[in-house]
Amino acid sequence: MGVIKMNHVSAFLGFCLLVTSCQTSQTSARPASKPHIGPVNQSAKLIEIDKPDTLVFRYTDFTKSAGECDSSLAACAKISLHYPIFSGSGDESSLAALNQFIQQFLLTSSTADSTVYPNPEMFSENFFHEYAEMQSEIPDYVVGWELIRQVQVIYSTSKVTSLRATSYAFTGGAHGNSDVQLTSYWRDSGEPVELNDILIPENQLKLNSIAEAIFRKDKNIRENENLDEAGYWFEKNHFMLNRNFAISETGLLFHFNAYEIAPYSYGGTELMIPFSELSALLRPELQWRVLIQPR
Repeated sequence: MGVIKMNHVSAFLGFCLLVTSCQTSQTSARPASKPHIGPVNQSAKLIEIDKPDTLVFRYTDFTKSAGECDSSLAACAKISLHYPIFSGSGDESSLAALNQFIQQFLLTSSTADSTVYPNPEMFSENFFHEYAEMQSEIPDYVVGWELIRQVQVIYSTSKVTSLRATSYAFTGGAHGNSDVQLTSYWRDSGEPVELNDILIPENQLKLNSIAEAIFRKDKNIRENENLDEAGYWFEKNHFMLNRNFAISETGLLFHFNAYEIAPYSYGGTELMIPFSELSALLRPELQWRVLIQPR
């Protein structure tokens, strides 16, 4: 996705104050209790180690349609956006990073130029313009278009905030296209969390082995069964994690999108690696950010 300027972020944040089609609800992350340092067990989870979470966010909805949406014909284009807007104190870098990720995900054009629009209104007008152009080129075109994009907060502490961004688009053809992006941001720096941040580098192969065992169990694939014979596409028939992941309350959540490792009919594939499997793989210096803590 393209790079956006921060004045566009400001326009994006203020947009819902100006349009009546946006509805909001406010949420504050629940403060975590002080950690009890003890041995890791099977129900280990990631928790914060010092201050309560001060992050506040409100969910906002934007919906709009164009065309013959009230008729029996399908000649209608619809767009629906659902997303959080973040605010808080002392986290300016992470707030800017979170809001910028959301704007880029929600408001990037699906056309080749990948334009990032400053607000939902301009983004939707471009979508409807593309639909109108299709109708002008094909006068009897009655295929409806639909675009749904959503961002949800799946985990948040004073140390890290994780997002799940989903998109569904149908603009004709045999079926729509779906996409899921997972990401986590460090709250102190606003930088996205990378695997190298949390794992000892030489342990990434161990992580992959743990993930493969979980994947095979989830998909009922025997240990010695070839993955391609089970219908999955991995290079040289070797399981390999991607980098589409986020920190959750109970572990590292990975997602493979449709067509990434399997046919469209298989849909997306999610894989949860619990922290109980990861405690020996984490960087020792990570303890100042987060702890593995028994429930």
